[in-house]
Amino acid sequence: EDVFTIVGGPISQPTLDEIDYTILMMLSDDSRVPLTDIANKCKATPNAIRYRVKELESKGIINAYRISLNLKQFDREFCKAFIYLHQKTEEKERKLITFCEMHPDIIAVVQCVGSWDFEIEFEVEDFDQFHNIMREIRNKFDFVRSYESVIITKEFGINYMGRTHNLINFINSLSQRDKISLKRKPKDDFR
Repeated sequence: EDVFTIVGGPISQPTLDEIDYTILMMLSDDSRVPLTDIANKCKATPNAIRYRVKELESKGIINAYRISLNLKQFDREFCKAFIYLHQKTEEKERKLITFCEMHPDIIAVVQCVGSWDFEIEFEVEDFDQFHNIMREIRNKFDFVRSYESVIITKEFGINYMGRTHNLINFINSLSQRDKISLKRKPKDDFR
């Protein structure tokens, strides 16, 4: 669900204040941060923060809470495959997606626009297992033209609020007149 729609309709933006930003930033840094810590930072009560978190969840601004596992502790490796298709149809793509969703060692599948068609993420015991799964995919789906494999050796922290935070700040910094002009672009401006 997109938060911002600039082309083809009015801008839909969440109304967030400084307390909401602080809550989101602290939760994106550590989703297990105690509400009392957030309340202290915001100079609010834990009940007020709890209410705001529930509101952010109900508005769809907070969709999930994540943990980051050290796969080495489980003797697992993290790999990706960039999949190139040919003679693709919606039905064929759906079958590939379903296969990936059902496979116990595939943790994510992303349909892409760009150089490759799909990005598949794996958690495997070793790289032989990764290549065996890719061989299975190539044998089962003849429309897979080729793939590139990527072995992730180290993951660094992810800032889920990075660009979103900057975009919301930019839109909030616009004057009311600028926001109205963004909403009402003449149709001939969009080519």
